Amino acid sequence: MGYLLIASTYAKIVVCYFSCTGNTKTLAQSAAKALDAELFEIVPEVPYKAERYRLVQLKQQKLK
Repeated sequence: MGYLLIASTYAKIVVCYFSCTGNTKTLAQSAAKALDAELFEIVPEVPYKAERYRLVQLKQQKLK
């Protein structure tokens, strides 16, 4: 689960991302490198519990 936003002005591009599992982070890093952009991570004030996302991933695997 994650979110990716790419914004641009005339001078600079910034890639902002939020990533729980690391997949969106990898995509954001690749996009930032390809666009010669700044990279900005969005971090929640209260950290998400990793256990919840592990359970979601296990459930998704069972559905496949």
